[in-house]
Amino acid sequence: MKTKAFYMFGRYAVDPEAKIVLEEGQPLRLTRKVVETLLVLAENSGRVVPKEELMSSIWPDRMVDEANLKQNIAVIRRALPIAPGCPGHIETYPGRGYRM
Repeated sequence: MKTKAFYMFGRYAVDPEAKIVLEEGQPLRLTRKVVETLLVLAENSGRVVPKEELMSSIWPDRMVDEANLKQNIAVIRRALPIAPGCPGHIETYPGRGYRM
């Protein structure tokens, strides 16, 4: 039997295969691109991920404005209100990128 891998922090879990976010086992209603943004940050936890790297990972076949990335981060922060210093909190590094 195959074991499923999840990224877990606090009461949240991200299923990278199904591309869903769970809060205490219940799925949250988030768009695919928002979940992909969260996945890139979770996969690179502890490292500042440059904005350009995030954007090319989330939108590999398109040119998008940085506002799209900022919007995704804002949606994540509203959906997963995690306090600074707690696992899963997303920090902004102005002019550079984001770190979970």
